[in-house]
Amino acid sequence: MYSCYTCSQRSLCTSCSDTLNFRTFDPIASSCNCSVGFYESFGQTCSKCPSGCSDCKSSMYCLSCLSGYSLNKSTLCQNLCSERFIKNITTNNCDPCPYDCLFCDSSKNCLGCSASDFRRLNVYTQRCVPVLGYYDNGSQICIKCLTYCATCQSTINCTSCLTGYYFLVGQNICTDACPARMYAYSSNMSCLVCTYDCYTCKSDGTCISCNSSSDFRTLSSSSRCVPIQGYF
Repeated sequence: MYSCYTCSQRSLCTSCSDTLNFRTFDPIASSCNCSVGFYESFGQTCSKCPSGCSDCKSSMYCLSCLSGYSLNKSTLCQNLCSERFIKNITTNNCDPCPYDCLFCDSSKNCLGCSASDFRRLNVYTQRCVPVLGYYDNGSQICIKCLTYCATCQSTINCTSCLTGYYFLVGQNICTDACPARMYAYSSNMSCLVCTYDCYTCKSDGTCISCNSSSDFRTLSSSSRCVPIQGYF
């Protein structure tokens, strides 16, 4: 039999190939029938039904539809709901997906996201989360973070930085170099505050330079910024 993957001497099927021929074994009839979503084209391999069909007679004739699709007058299955909506099989209405989803299932889990919303699919949570450099403000389109931010909570509050940039502790912004009165802590790419007397400093707390014009300090031999003459 052309439909069998293996057969007996009596031409009865003993096994079928679902992956090669898209056929499923029927132990009662000892035959290989077309799998769900495929139809009998009277060859070794079953042919795929039209999009949205769970069962069909031909490439132009659906008998039943997958969940979320309905049979139209042309005997084809049509997804009646547009993007960001899912068909309610109880009411036959299109219910809105959650704001972050482009496509969703009946449980309101995201199945696909929109790049123009600056979102990507998290396959573990099944939510459309912000791409790097954007944050979720509870609306469809994500908002851009400050420059150099990888993640943030608002337009003025970074929580992590893009690779190669420093996080300013206490200011919650990212920068390509630590400013005066802060030093670069390379272990976690953050800018930490120097001791009070330093204008610039090392990670061990010693001063590199001092500010004589506003702090009235000068660098000592012990790498501290000490008061200039006439100040204390």
